[in-house]
Parts: sequence; structure tokens; C-alpha cells
Amino acid sequence: MTPTSTTTEPTPRVTISDPGPGAGYGVLGTTHVDLLTAEQTGGRLSLVLATVPPGIGPPPHRHGGEDEAFYVLSGTFLFVDVGGGEPEETTCGPGAAVYAPKGSLHTYRNVGETTGALLVVLTPGGLEQFFRELSALPAGPPDIARIVEIAGRHQLTFALGPAS
Repeated sequence: MTPTSTTTEPTPRVTISDPGPGAGYGVLGTTHVDLLTAEQTGGRLSLVLATVPPGIGPPPHRHGGEDEAFYVLSGTFLFVDVGGGEPEETTCGPGAAVYAPKGSLHTYRNVGETTGALLVVLTPGGLEQFFRELSALPAGPPDIARIVEIAGRHQLTFALGPAS
């Protein structure tokens, strides 16, 4: 006879988020909207809408704690896998999906002439806290030392230097 459990797991619940107009915050030239946060998903994932002006993108970076996936909603983006010797570059438009596993050295940049939008999935969730900390930095030229310090707390490292 198989033993039966007397404890029951709570029934998982559907989470619906509607951030509403004006919910965005600035992160080094982009605007982010948290669509689903780690707090809302039990830490499983974060879902972020990133609106990226032409010429903008992060420096090459590596996530120590999460996988990152992108879905191009609009615009033209250059995605670069920096970590395998020679950088591998791919230009992507609407409908393209890109996966950057934890530990991969990667970057992207809006290479189009108009503002583009990316849907970004981070798993596990929580990196939206990094983005929010960056958005709280004073306006003006970026304080690289402060950005690197904040990134380190979130298991994120930068390979500062030229990227495509």
C-alpha cells in the first residue's frame, strides 16, 4: 500500500499584472517596465519590457545567477555572443527570440533608426532589483564604479571595453 500524504500543497494561482501607464523607470538610457516581478512569481522569473532608443545597449556582461531570454517586439537589434573567441553577431528584427544562458558573455544594441522594444525574461527572477537600483542613481554621466558595485551584489559582471 502506498502511503498518502496528510499535507497539501497550496493550489498554484494565476498572477495577472497590469502596470498601467507611466509605470516605467529609466535604466542607462532605456525605459523598463516590470511586467512580472520575482515577488509576484515566487522567484521563478521576472518579465520586463525594455524600450531602447537607437544606439543604446548595455556593455558586454555575464549573469551569474539567471538565464536571460529576449523577444524583439519592435526595432532592429544587434545581439553579440562575446564569449567564444571571436564575437558572433546577429542582427534581429521583430519576432526574433534570443537566449543567453547564465554565464554567457553577451550584449545587445539597438542598431535601428527608431526606438525598439524587447520583452525580457529572466529566470530565476529578481534582476529587476538591479535595474531599479540603477534607475535611482543621480542623473548625469554614469558612475561606473557605483554601477559595477551594484552589479556585483546581483551576480552580474561587465567586460568593459569595446564591443561591436
